[in-house]
Amino acid sequence: MLAIKYATDFSWTQNPTADLSAAGTKTVTLTSCSPGVSGAEPQYYVYVSGTGTAEAVLVTGGTCAGNSQPGTLQFTTANVHPAGYAVGSASGGLQEALIAARFTPSNPVGSSQSGKVIAVPSVS
Repeated sequence: MLAIKYATDFSWTQNPTADLSAAGTKTVTLTSCSPGVSGAEPQYYVYVSGTGTAEAVLVTGGTCAGNSQPGTLQFTTANVHPAGYAVGSASGGLQEALIAARFTPSNPVGSSQSGKVIAVPSVS
């Protein structure tokens, strides 16, 4: 079975309340970890914007498991982000769709594989 995901369905943004008013290692709590949002994913980035200088940051840990439950993401900021900032997809949902599309065959048993992700062109 092939898992088909659309990148646009996985773009997300939240407004956590953790203090990012100084640059450095941070942990933010998300009210819901959208599918594809994972604290355990290597090379997974989120985008911090809204206040301060926007930046993409590498997620280095956290409890988010892409299961729509509350969780945390850990990362290190280079810039300050006063209250009112937003954290969201750094890829418009593409990376999250790639994570969510993975599947493990069960007959025969196999290792984790990529599913199919459709990236819809942007209309400007």
